Amino acid sequence: MTGEDRKKEQLEGNSVELVQHLMESEHPKSGSMQPDDPLASGIEAWERTFNIIPDPIAIIDRDYRITWVNRAMAERLGIHPHEAVGMTCYQNIHGMDEPPSFCPHTKLLADGEEHTAEIHEKRLGGDFRVSVSPLRTPNGNIIGSIHLARDITESKQVEEELRRRSHDLGKRLKELNCLFGVSRLIEKQELSWSEIFQGIVNLIPPAWQYPEITCARFILGEQEFRTANFRETIWKQVREITVQGEIRGSLEVYYLDEKPECDEGPFMKEERSLLNVIAERSGRIIEREEAEEALKEAYDHLEMQVKRRTAELAKANEELQVEIAERKRVEEALRKSSEKLESFAYSVMHDLKSPSVGIYGLTELLHKRYKDVLDERGRNYCEQILKSAVHLAALVEKINVYITTKEAPLNLVKTNVKEILEIVRDEFSPRLAVRQIEWHEPETVPEVKLDKLSMLRVFRNFVDNALKYGGEDLSEIRIGHQEFDDFHVFSVSDNGAGLKGADYERLFAPFRRDDASKVIDGAGLGLAIVSEIAERHKGNVWAEPGKDKGTTFHISVSKDL
Repeated sequence: MTGEDRKKEQLEGNSVELVQHLMESEHPKSGSMQPDDPLASGIEAWERTFNIIPDPIAIIDRDYRITWVNRAMAERLGIHPHEAVGMTCYQNIHGMDEPPSFCPHTKLLADGEEHTAEIHEKRLGGDFRVSVSPLRTPNGNIIGSIHLARDITESKQVEEELRRRSHDLGKRLKELNCLFGVSRLIEKQELSWSEIFQGIVNLIPPAWQYPEITCARFILGEQEFRTANFRETIWKQVREITVQGEIRGSLEVYYLDEKPECDEGPFMKEERSLLNVIAERSGRIIEREEAEEALKEAYDHLEMQVKRRTAELAKANEELQVEIAERKRVEEALRKSSEKLESFAYSVMHDLKSPSVGIYGLTELLHKRYKDVLDERGRNYCEQILKSAVHLAALVEKINVYITTKEAPLNLVKTNVKEILEIVRDEFSPRLAVRQIEWHEPETVPEVKLDKLSMLRVFRNFVDNALKYGGEDLSEIRIGHQEFDDFHVFSVSDNGAGLKGADYERLFAPFRRDDASKVIDGAGLGLAIVSEIAERHKGNVWAEPGKDKGTTFHISVSKDL
């Protein structure tokens, strides 16, 4: 408390004592006071004292009538002090037909004690702390009270601002704790995929505005990860989880009870931002896990292949001693080939992916934290770097698929091709429906001996190319089949824009991309993978422009497999 506040408080205390003293004195009869009467001088001094106090002061009788106000109170009411005398306080100050429930005067009349109340009163122009003290007759009867209203509007505003800032700071702290927890889970190498996602979903409720009624779940394919209190309601936030542009699942947050409207239903915009960040990081977790699993499978396959062939050579060594030298030469050649392939796969996955992830992460931080500092060109550069990093990661994955396609053994069995077409149609049905593209396929296709997984990859690639390069004119995709003496020939035709100016003979070379494809994301390995599959099926692959427009891709499969 400042010295000025202490002086004011002391002055107000002295004024209250003076009023009580005057009330306890015998009141002179009307007209009995003379100009030099000491009592008259005391009353005048009392009024002068109270009129210099900046806080509103009023004297109110037992019937809630105002008997006197100081100049500050009159100014607040917009009247002359004498005009206030006789007014009923709850009508003329509060605009009510009866005393309000918080009225300290009512409490004083009930127990004879001093009381304090904090009120907001528009007619007085702000927030006030009202203190009331009893006024008594010489024999102790209460005849009214004196009211002092301290203006606390500014302090209330400061208090509200501090509360708001504390609340915002608490929210930011909860968000940071959530993101830190997610990072800690990702760093723990001993945790499984399922344990990481269950841990992330459990971190979400404490970071939201109403943690006690917040629940969440991940949906990843056929798997779900939920908080213990999970229940679907109408108050929800949802964000899709994508991996390399493909939707793999969703992250959902629900409120179990209704709450006031905020930025997004009952949710805050900061909560939407946090949900988006968690979903994006979850997508990167899946991408990382799949890349590691693919690399492990490739390594395991190579290891198994070496072991199998080594065993075959050992057995042949026992049966055919005369071929020992030749077998050793083959084994050594195989070992060197496997080592080169293993070295190549490791180099690509490690030397390319790790920097691309680092570039993406650092650029994302730069874009997020300093986007307000960067100009438009700087922000565009950041977005271009982010896209390049994602493209590089996709290229690494494609290279891995290309290697696997060349090395993996074929599982050649009699296959119902209609089942393959049904899988492809289902996978692309959302994109086909959105663009209103018709799908046509033969009513019947004979069973064909082939590798089902490889042929599924071929049709996926052909249909994806049609959707990528078909343009706005694309309205139908047609699957065809022809049977010849030695081959089955499958085709995928579209009526889109086609590959204008394309070198059709060189489309299937690795990393080959013509001018039309430069504006479309891709690694240039899809058709090269298809070419490898055709070769391993003792067939061929080719493309040709449509009669009027569009493109047709063909692949032949030998009947001698």
